[in-house]
Amino acid sequence: MQQSSPLYFDDNTSFADWLEEFEYFDSSCAGNFEPLPTVFAGDDVPLKMVSFQLGFPVGGSYDAGQLRRVKRYEFVAYRVERWAYTREQPAAFGFNGRLLDGVIVNDENTLLDLVIDDSIQLQCRQIEIRELSDLIEVNLPAVNKKSATLFFSDTVLPVPSNWIAWLKDTGVEPTWRRMHDVAILACDVNQDNYEGWFLQELTLIDSTIGGVMLKSLKAVEGGFFAELENWDQPVDEISNSSLWAKLSQVAASKSN
Repeated sequence: MQQSSPLYFDDNTSFADWLEEFEYFDSSCAGNFEPLPTVFAGDDVPLKMVSFQLGFPVGGSYDAGQLRRVKRYEFVAYRVERWAYTREQPAAFGFNGRLLDGVIVNDENTLLDLVIDDSIQLQCRQIEIRELSDLIEVNLPAVNKKSATLFFSDTVLPVPSNWIAWLKDTGVEPTWRRMHDVAILACDVNQDNYEGWFLQELTLIDSTIGGVMLKSLKAVEGGFFAELENWDQPVDEISNSSLWAKLSQVAASKSN
């Protein structure tokens, strides 16, 4: 694409007017922070320059494993007074994950003052904005603490041993089980229909009663969907399985 000339802003009013044309980048995505923001606002060290990118989907799909086209803009901030996270546990950023809440501008500050996704604050004297070429990304699977529907591309419906092998590749030692039951070898699990069975780390079988339940499997064109539920209930207060996070890694590795 032909690159447009950069825009320059040194006041919050004109900058906010420009952002308004893009609905303040609501439902956007961000990445390529250089340098990374400081861990938390406070004791700020002035910087000569920082850069980052904001964009928003303009085509493709939001489904995990599918392609997303992102229209991007590069922001270069000069004479930076603050570049820091506003929360101790900042949100994850990237062009292939969740969509952000947008940009807020504080027009009462004499500095250019904005907050990205209620997570990163930037205060500076001038901002340069340049349109970039569109980016094509593969959407990551979305996983919360209790349930997930993951897409595995270019993969046939797996048998129980496939899950064991995939999880072993992430560095854990998994096994199958039923609720309140002992560890069961993959070859002893019903090969045709094992929906309702649980995956658990072998070392946590005695200290937990559940694990990650495979709720359903569905073959679709280009792969399959797996619906999972986190039933990892420890008997004591210290047993914490890492399988839940590892399963999203497995799905991401298959979504290429």
